[in-house]
Parts: sequence; C-alpha cells; structure tokens
Amino acid sequence: MLTIANVVSNDAGNYSVLVTNAYGTTNSQSAVLIIRQPGNVYWINSTGGNWSNPANWDSSHVPGTNDNVFIINDGNYTVTPGCRHHGKQSHSWRFERTTNNFN
Repeated sequence: MLTIANVVSNDAGNYSVLVTNAYGTTNSQSAVLIIRQPGNVYWINSTGGNWSNPANWDSSHVPGTNDNVFIINDGNYTVTPGCRHHGKQSHSWRFERTTNNFN
C-alpha cells in the first residue's frame, strides 16, 4: 500500500512505478490519483463511453450543472454525449489528453 501525505489538488494525475532488479527494469501500469473536492466529478473510463452512464464517473453519478468536470486519463478515446435530437446522436467528442484538445 502506498500512502501519500499532504496531497493537494495539483498532485492529481497518473502515476507509475519504475521497478529495477537484477533481471532488468520495467514500469508499472499507470494508476490515477484523484483528489476529490465537492463539486468535482472525474471521468474514469479510459476506453471511452457514454457521458450519461454513471459508471463512467468516479462519483457514480452523471455530472450536473453545478459540477466541475475533469477528464484526466491518458490516451485517445471518445466520450459520447447522452443528448439525442429526433432519436439520433447529435454530438461526438474525441479527447486527446496529450494535447488537451477537444475535437
């Protein structure tokens, strides 16, 4: 177990461990450190998914109008909004974490 004392919101992000022994060196998979603050909701599905699915959010609820939304997972994936217009999906976004752009 890893314990990190005195964390602040700027400490949030992806962390990995470099492991070295007589047989070589390797990096662990990344783990996401989320610093929860009231009103902050974090996307946790790094493979993409539907905005309206509560399972895609760390709080297990879909963000509301008073929430701050954060998408911090590395990778390229599509977040599909749950809004529909005349039965058809009206928007699609792709988030590129490396450039912090929405397309």
